[in-house]
Amino acid sequence: MRGWWFLWLALGCLYCAGSDALYDPPGGRSFWARRSDGGNSTTFYRVVAMFSGESAHAVVYTEANRAIAADTVGRILAAFENSIVPIEHSLFAPPTDVDGNGKTILLLLDIQDGYREGSPGYVAGYFDPLNHYRDEVVNAFNKNYHSNHAELLYLDVVQAEPASTSFLATLAHEYQHLLHFSKFFRGEQAEPEPIWLDEGLSEIASDLTGFGPQLSRVNYFANALLASVSLLKNSDTFGLENYAMSYVYFRYLTDVYGQGVASAIFRNNQVGVAGLNNSLAQLDSALTSICGATTGLSYAHFGCSYRFFWGAMIRANVGDSPANTLVRYNGNTVSYLGAAGAFTYRWNTGNTAFTQELTQSLARGAYGPSNGRGVSLVGYAPLLSRIRSAPPDPQFDNCTDCGLTLIAGNDYYVIFNHNAEMASAKTAVVRDSTQTNWSTSITPTRPTNQVLHWHFSLPADGFESLRQD
Repeated sequence: MRGWWFLWLALGCLYCAGSDALYDPPGGRSFWARRSDGGNSTTFYRVVAMFSGESAHAVVYTEANRAIAADTVGRILAAFENSIVPIEHSLFAPPTDVDGNGKTILLLLDIQDGYREGSPGYVAGYFDPLNHYRDEVVNAFNKNYHSNHAELLYLDVVQAEPASTSFLATLAHEYQHLLHFSKFFRGEQAEPEPIWLDEGLSEIASDLTGFGPQLSRVNYFANALLASVSLLKNSDTFGLENYAMSYVYFRYLTDVYGQGVASAIFRNNQVGVAGLNNSLAQLDSALTSICGATTGLSYAHFGCSYRFFWGAMIRANVGDSPANTLVRYNGNTVSYLGAAGAFTYRWNTGNTAFTQELTQSLARGAYGPSNGRGVSLVGYAPLLSRIRSAPPDPQFDNCTDCGLTLIAGNDYYVIFNHNAEMASAKTAVVRDSTQTNWSTSITPTRPTNQVLHWHFSLPADGFESLRQD
């Protein structure tokens, strides 16, 4: 007996030390996962997990010593098979099958994200593109990297409640990431999507599969506005404000064009703004003719969608028609958003909770009026302010082809840098009324326990050249 105990202890110590000897217990399997080291860095570690259930398209493993009831696993698999798979495969595309098992592995575990009580958010799930490659290829490129060589999603079951609506929204979110990377892996597009677009599609996938709306994202939209967060941000530091900005914009596109817009963007083989612009042009060829001046505007269909996005929020009440919203583009010449043609360009206000949350976010995310205050903004980063006087105020000073757009509604106006390339900040002076100076005293709120996702990109420096099919 003592001999067996010694052998078990020795194997356990090898596992704890991160040995390359992979130990799969009876009825289970070991997986590589990531642990946060603080900041943006992670290290790989092993998770021993036990088989918990299986369906036509998924197999579930649960981290050892984590008790997940069989009926809970059953509800997760049922939601995956009945809601997520049919809708996402129809709108997007089926996944790859690098390990030949025809299934996606759902790994239920305590994601090591450094969460502490009072933290603004916890990591509810993630998809790691390295898992599409063989471990020897990944490890040869960088000895610190590892792969499970399988279609795999990591889902937290400690901060998140398994099989809850939020948990299933995360599953739908991460599955879109897997499907989109599968498209790249098959060679259907030249490079992976930029984060803002990939995250936007994943956020709206949660809604399209029946697990929305994402009210916590709409709540955090106020913070994104106060921080002038750009929709087009593309770096691995993608915070809650970035998720909120991407979600609200993609939710608007879906409200206007239906779920087909998500499919069109996913299936377009161009990436980023170019792919989104091309998709909108195919769906709505008249968009640019009814949104005012676009001379010199790069990606005009995308730019016009962003104008209507704001007009639909601030023309009057959320959900009212954005037609006749005042637009100042590159100066003080006035144009107006046109009347609806084939599309209404309105928010879908059928979900009262969503509409109320968005209305409250606008109120919390708007600064006081400006009076001769200079602004400096980077590509598609908005600055929302309250209006003290009716149009034609507010307006620009010193803005001749300045790279900024101003859109004014009844109670708010927004200014944004309409340069999709984000090459440099654009500046101008803005005048509203002389009653009150622009206030920047508002402090963003920091709600706790917000759902966050890790987004991992492929390593740079030629990793793709080492790919082995």
